[in-house]
Amino acid sequence: AVFVGAANARIYGVGSDGVSLDDIWPGILDTGAGSSPAMLSDGTLLVGTLGAGVYATCPNGVTRYISTTGSSLSSPAVGRLAGVSDEDEDELFVVGGDDGLLRAIREDGILQWSFAFAAPIMAAPVVLLDAATPATIQAVFAVDSTGAVQRLTADGRRAPGFFPPASLGPVLASPALAPHPGGNLRLYVIGFDGSVHAIDADRGDLLWTWEAGVAVESSPAVVVDAAGESAPVLVFGTWGGELLYLRD
Repeated sequence: AVFVGAANARIYGVGSDGVSLDDIWPGILDTGAGSSPAMLSDGTLLVGTLGAGVYATCPNGVTRYISTTGSSLSSPAVGRLAGVSDEDEDELFVVGGDDGLLRAIREDGILQWSFAFAAPIMAAPVVLLDAATPATIQAVFAVDSTGAVQRLTADGRRAPGFFPPASLGPVLASPALAPHPGGNLRLYVIGFDGSVHAIDADRGDLLWTWEAGVAVESSPAVVVDAAGESAPVLVFGTWGGELLYLRD
């Protein structure tokens, strides 16, 4: 099924046959949805709203809990905690708030940690998963609305050795993370002014900037060569109605 949050304070579900799941959905929110939904492994649906915060809704459409983060335009990113013996309690989601706090919240709704930015966080965070233990969070990347970038450890501390630019300018689009044939992982951030930035995900160095020349609010999709021989290609839309393909 596909789920979408709407401005009329509803969550709608559509089955794989394209038919609306009217027998269970729409789910009811307090205000309009501010983010794209995410889903935990048990089927719990997570949607940020412009009011109370993040709604956790069971697969049957019943609200499980409300995480009172306040207004959130940032979509949740989901991962697992390392070192937790009970697999039923190791999942969490990371979400940004209009209050400038990046929060990691356990699947049962309990706050795990928070990290303060100087401005609202409108873009979804990106979680780097550990290749040795799939789905386990190794690091979290987030960008606030002024373009301040942070790499955090899985327990919410600023990652040592990561020194990004002070600010990239206004950012509404969510960043993207991808490997590069050069051997380093890269974080791609697109500013509202159309500037595209490639950042070394380990050190924070700004590697290059490209100007689209038109406003961009669209989050990039990244096409990666499975063989690892070609550089990633970023695909994103602009306010000018263009769909751009940009190779790193």
